[in-house]
Amino acid sequence: MTALVRPEKTARLTLEDEWYARAPRDPEAIAAFYRDNTTLADDLLEWHSLPWRQERTQALVQFAREHGVQSVLDVGCGMGQDILALRRAGIRSLTAVEPHDEMRERVAAYGIPCFDSLERQGTEFDFPQTTYDLVLCIDVLEHLLDPDAFLDALMALVAPGGHLAEVTATEDVGDPLHLKRNWGWKPDHRLLRAGFVRVATHGSLTFWQQTDTLPLTQQSLLLMVYRDLTAQTFSALTPLIASGKWWLLTLSGDGLISRVRSRAVSEWWRKSPDDVFMILDDDVTFDLKDAERVCQRARETRGIACGGYIKGDLKGPALRFFPHTTVVMGRPGDPPVEVEYAATGFMAVHRDVIAKLIPTLPVCSPQDEGGFWPFFQPFVKDHDYLSEDYAFCQRALELGFTIDLLPDIRLGPMKLFSADLTMMARQLGNPEPESAAIAFHVDERPRTLLDGDDPNRAEARR
Repeated sequence: MTALVRPEKTARLTLEDEWYARAPRDPEAIAAFYRDNTTLADDLLEWHSLPWRQERTQALVQFAREHGVQSVLDVGCGMGQDILALRRAGIRSLTAVEPHDEMRERVAAYGIPCFDSLERQGTEFDFPQTTYDLVLCIDVLEHLLDPDAFLDALMALVAPGGHLAEVTATEDVGDPLHLKRNWGWKPDHRLLRAGFVRVATHGSLTFWQQTDTLPLTQQSLLLMVYRDLTAQTFSALTPLIASGKWWLLTLSGDGLISRVRSRAVSEWWRKSPDDVFMILDDDVTFDLKDAERVCQRARETRGIACGGYIKGDLKGPALRFFPHTTVVMGRPGDPPVEVEYAATGFMAVHRDVIAKLIPTLPVCSPQDEGGFWPFFQPFVKDHDYLSEDYAFCQRALELGFTIDLLPDIRLGPMKLFSADLTMMARQLGNPEPESAAIAFHVDERPRTLLDGDDPNRAEARR
């Protein structure tokens, strides 16, 4: 009988075993793990021996040469493989940060100033320089409890016109050292809002350059198209795109509307510096000024704003009013009206809404480019089925946000068999349907008929 030969355990698995055994949870325990664990050095030696990781080091060296880098700060330098390669390339002004006691001593033994944290800056243990031509942050942020604050501190150390190189592996959810709370997080939008621009990539390695120009306050358009969009919508989009004031994100080929909208908003959150996004259905026609007005209203309230449109069956608008409400749609000059729920075919949302929703939701498929948060996942509330748009609104309402309808906006007909205010006014016999305004009055909240209710008093939800 041939004896079973078990493969030798890798350094990475040994490191994971130590993490599970110590099970650090609070900031002090996590800091202690990275300061004195016994297996990280072997893991890093094994990792840097991989050909693809050595190619990344060479990409750093090549970038430094091409951009005339004279000073480097390597944060989370480990055993010093990257910063030593940069020294061999001729760069002499080098500083490192490494929390692990033994590895920090090894790097310092090469004559490179190496500190245990960024907090040394501004104290009696000041770094040799206040800013650097190139700051490295390679596979660090995914390990931190507060990557936003850490990233802010890193950006302050980049010299004017200098560069920051980062790899942030939050999509690597199989690694227990990558904190679950960071799944789905990426540094892109924070860097963009601080005036950094992406200038080069090498696989997952991204180089950002500091600029003096902050991004203009503008809005993003999220367009989810299953296969195509109508010619009328395309015509309406043309002046919007030509204005140069919109960042356009399109997703296609996903027929599950709750998922594709969630994916689009998640991607916007990570990649765009804009403070407002607008969702547009692929069959809506509109005026550019109305799209800008809806976004401006969301910006003013730091909440949600929308335009209303009529259901295809001509039974009313695709939104839900609060009880005891009268709303006139289509009358010029009428002020915004707060509503309970709105359809997302012409809706603007402020970044604050998404920021508060994210902590309340799980990350779905985090291994796929960071995954997405299910903002639009339908659910049942008090026996009432909330579809993807109403479910999104309900989640926002529960966090204290408002949803404002701009009732004077007139959106064009949607789909071949859909309708708009003009068609509804024509059906009601209005002699001038193109300019007609229609009043909607709600006496009490529509509700679902439950077992035991008096059917003469209960009204089914629309």
